[in-house]
Amino acid sequence: MITIVPGTFRDLSFIASRLREDDRREAEAMIGPVHYIDLAAMHLRDVVYVALNDGNPVAAFGANRIIGKHLWAAWSWGSDGIGKAVPAITRFVRNEMIPELISYGAHRVEARALASHTMARKWLKMMGATERCELPMFGIGGETFVLFDWTKQ
Repeated sequence: MITIVPGTFRDLSFIASRLREDDRREAEAMIGPVHYIDLAAMHLRDVVYVALNDGNPVAAFGANRIIGKHLWAAWSWGSDGIGKAVPAITRFVRNEMIPELISYGAHRVEARALASHTMARKWLKMMGATERCELPMFGIGGETFVLFDWTKQ
């Protein structure tokens, strides 16, 4: 059974130590090689959730303020066990997290995906994000990312 709960350092560290390969590549393209403890700590602010599969952490997701209260950056990463949690996370983001961010004053929530991470790009669209543009040379090694967003209607 999949449940969504507020994220804790323990759960984020557990997931980060078991990242699926596509998520590891994406994270390293954004921030460089990073220890799983540091990855967990970087994301433990603002809005943080974890998907549990029968009590075991399989995915972390959330959003951080970028500027003021109106602009936020959404993020997610998971272990190889994320697959079973995708439908529950998708529903939660659409029905709970985006409205939560709007209640905090957000009118734009952005997400970036490594262009080669096709699963992440499809998933962002499933969650209602709009694909906006490519961001060439965005990654540390010159990787191309794709910008997505949700905007307040």
